[in-house]
This record gives sequence, structure tokens and C-alpha cells, in this order.
Amino acid sequence: MKNSICTAVIILGMAGGAYAQSALEQLGAGKYAEVAVPAVSMAAAVSPGKAVRANTVTIYFCGTGMTKAWWQAADAHSADGSNGYWSPELVATLFKEQGEESYKYVVDGVGTDAASGSDSLIDQGFPSSPLARRGWAKCLEEALAYLDSVLASTTGDITLNLVGHSRGGVLTLMTANKVKDYPRIKAINILALDPVPGDTSLPAGTYDLSGKVKNYVGIYAEDERTVMFEPVIPAAGPGTKVWLLTLPGSHEAFVGNTQKDGHSRNNYFGAKLKDGDTHLPELQPLAKLTKIIAAELLASQDWGGVRFSRSPRQGTAEESKAEFLNIAREMRSAKAAELYAYQRTVSYLPSFNPFGTSLAAFKDGASYNISYSDLRAGIQNGPRVAYKMEGGALRAAALNEAVPGRGTPEQMLSRLTEFGGLVE
Repeated sequence: MKNSICTAVIILGMAGGAYAQSALEQLGAGKYAEVAVPAVSMAAAVSPGKAVRANTVTIYFCGTGMTKAWWQAADAHSADGSNGYWSPELVATLFKEQGEESYKYVVDGVGTDAASGSDSLIDQGFPSSPLARRGWAKCLEEALAYLDSVLASTTGDITLNLVGHSRGGVLTLMTANKVKDYPRIKAINILALDPVPGDTSLPAGTYDLSGKVKNYVGIYAEDERTVMFEPVIPAAGPGTKVWLLTLPGSHEAFVGNTQKDGHSRNNYFGAKLKDGDTHLPELQPLAKLTKIIAAELLASQDWGGVRFSRSPRQGTAEESKAEFLNIAREMRSAKAAELYAYQRTVSYLPSFNPFGTSLAAFKDGASYNISYSDLRAGIQNGPRVAYKMEGGALRAAALNEAVPGRGTPEQMLSRLTEFGGLVE
């Protein structure tokens, strides 16, 4: 029992992109640098002597262990090369490629230590803990500090866009709740990419969207099966336009990871696999489609017309729609489907019990054990579990029931255009 509890302590709350190195390395990491409020871009300023109207602010939240440097393949992994994508990550790429016509900021992920370049085991495993140097509180503080700096130096109403992956997706919900009473913020739009809290300490109200959230787009990974990687689906009122979409592959595959296993670290229960070294072209359409959806949403009128230096569009709107359909079909090719099925069998397990044959985990406030055979056969081949906010509580449901219908290419295109994407 004691061993099981210790194991649960190690894995509790661990979710997101890249995982911790050894505990001794992490506990020896240096202190965080003070969070500096960045200088506010004045690119949107009108003529001298007139007030600046900051009409659009976009804040990007990286996933656990990821940073803004992951926009290029050379930096899309940890400093020691032990984990990562080795290919561009979507959130960091969107921030990098967004133009300067509107305000933008990126928050490095939970568990990243900008001062030392290392990840923190406590931060990644326990972001709610007061011992976490870069947990929920620090990431949220940094985002709010930037937003306050924009408000202090501008006038006029603001459209706030929040984009995040994994724990960064959960931070979009936290931020939206924190700023719902800001009088100058008139509209909030959220793009949450597989929002996984991995943390039982968050109040259920975190996932209850206010009326200021005009658009909520949630994209969820169909083939992730790791324990504690259950995503959340927030509750939205009648004033919020909602698009829930599932895409194939693992938690990381649709945000840029084209490794065969779909995970940024070989942390499997049992023998380590080497598939993290294998990048496959069959997985590229998935990541490309997600980027098109994200960029087109942000460029739409509701989201403030955010511009990108490297637009994923191909020619005219009609040509871009045809390209979208082609990519969506390639995404579900027979070869790609084999890889998605394989990704369900290589769960991303951060720890295991070295004194037994079971993994300890927490769910619904209780601990339980999962055997290696259960992981290989039962959980991974069954439907993915999601938590849906209903009646003031988070309730477990199969993802394919909470988000019915994975959507044909034509249906996805129709929904994207409904949200203002891929139009002239």
C-alpha cells in the first residue's frame, strides 16, 4: 500500500507535453527569474497625441514542459535531448508567426524554468502546490500581468483570444474566469487544444464559462489513453458559440508531434520503445489541419482578424477549402489509421511502481491500481474518458459520447466556415 501511495504521489497531476527528468535533477533546479511584464507593442497606435485602441489581444499558453522556443525543430525538445517533438509545436508556432498588428504574448508551460533551462518535477506533477515555482499560479500571474500592462497603456474595448494546449488549454479557462469582470474586455474567445488538467485540486467552477466567452472551440485527441490525461469539456451558456471537435492520434499528435508513438518521451510501463526517433509523413496532415483551423479562427472577424506571416492558406478561399478537404482526407488515410491505433497501445506513463506490477493513480478522490495487462488491453482499447461540466460538477463520460460524431471532412469545413474561417 505504501508503495502504491508513493507511486500515486509521483504521477498525480502529471499531464501535458514533456515530462520531468530525474527527481534529483529537478529538485536541484535553480530559482525562477522574476516575471517581467513585457513592453507593450504600439504597432496598433493611431496618430500621435491620440489614445491607443488595443482592440485585439491574443495570449498563447504552452503545454507542460514546452516553451515559446518550440516553434522550430532545433529547439522543440529539452536541453538534454531527453524529450520533445523534434518538429515545430503549434502553440509556439502560432505565437511566432502572428504579426505585430495586434497584441500578442506567450506563456511558457507549467514546469518550465526559464532561469535554469530545466523542468521541475514538483511543478509538472503538482501545479496547484504552493511549492510549485511555475505551476498554475505563476503562469496565470504572468498572463494577467501582460494583460494589465496593455490595459494600462491603451483605451477602448478589447477582444481577448486565449489559445492553449494541454495544461495550457486549462489555463485558457482559468484566465477567462479571472478576467470576466474586466469592464473593457467585451468578448473572450477560447481555443483549447486537448485541455488536460491532470490535477484533482482544481475547483469545478474552473470549467464554467462566463457569458463573456463568445466562442469556445475545443479540440480533443481521440486516441490518447494515458491515465490522468482525461480532458475536460467546460459548460457554456446560451451566449457562447461552441464547437467541439475530435481529431485522431495522441495528446500531442495534432499539435505537431509526428513521432510514431505520438509522445514526446519514452515513458512506458515496461521496456522502452525507440519510436520517438521515428518521424512519419503520414502524421503530418493531422498537425497541418489543426494549424489551418487555429489560424483561420484567429483571422476571423469575431476573433479580431489576427494576421500571420506564414498563413496556411493556399490561394483563394475556394482553393483553400479544397486543400482543407484534401488534408482532412489524408489525415484519416488507411496508413495513418494504423498509426493512430498503435498510439493507443503506447500510453505516456510518467511513473510506475518498481516494487510491484501495478500503477497507482487517483480518480474521483480515491486511489486504485491498474495492472500492466489492463493498460495494454482494457483502458487503451476502450473509449477515452473525458470530464464534462454539468450541473456544477464534473462528470465522467466517454469522449465519443461527450463529443458525438468525429466529423467528415465536409462537416469540419462547414463548421470552420460557420465560425468565420476560410472566407474571403
